[in-house]
Amino acid sequence: MGKGASARSPLDTEVNRALKLTKTYWRKARRRQDYDARADQDHMELHEWLQQLKDKVMSHLEVLMQKGEIQGPPYIMPDNVELTFLRGFIERQAAGIPHNPRLRRAYEQNRALGLGQPGSR
Repeated sequence: MGKGASARSPLDTEVNRALKLTKTYWRKARRRQDYDARADQDHMELHEWLQQLKDKVMSHLEVLMQKGEIQGPPYIMPDNVELTFLRGFIERQAAGIPHNPRLRRAYEQNRALGLGQPGSR
């Protein structure tokens, strides 16, 4: 990587902390007596997906910084700059659709069959 690889931004630090907390939560949940293997799999898939999303966001921020479109860290995004790939994430969040790709496919299939329930993960 470049010169920014050694310095951690506040955003990067915060995201890494959140990922660490989810992994800690997952490990604790696995020790509980009411362990659910399916929920465990769902959680790990979501954790991996969030890690990929974080990497993609950080990569895009680096490119924007190299182009001179944003300054950072801290990253200050002008109103005219958008990370368009996040639009789907925001729309899913607002609609209550799962972010986990496998769960999202199942949700969409159930919805197409008329089996989807509002408020279900």
